[in-house]
Amino acid sequence: MTELIARELKEIGFMLASGLSVMLVFWSRDMVIEMLELKGRKRWAVYLISWVAASFLFTEFLYCASYGKLSWYGTAAFTAGILLWKRLFCDIISLSIGLSTYEKRERGYEEEKKT
Repeated sequence: MTELIARELKEIGFMLASGLSVMLVFWSRDMVIEMLELKGRKRWAVYLISWVAASFLFTEFLYCASYGKLSWYGTAAFTAGILLWKRLFCDIISLSIGLSTYEKRERGYEEEKKT
């Protein structure tokens, strides 16, 4: 394998991980907003913080992958990471959280009665 191919494969791997991590930040933001039931300015503050964190992650991954040069295959790998998150991880995590909450409600663990 030539040095060029190895460098491009490394860049694809970094940008794929970048897409996954950016979507993890957005998923975490949505979970925080939902769990804390944030409204108004607090909700917008969390949105702003998540976008700043996502942009920081993207630029750090981009610098690590190719010293800040954006290529078409890097962009494709980033998009593939986003789609991979949406297709595989997001549904699995949401489903497991939803099932555990549903099971707790069904069995009556949601409200403990004081005696």
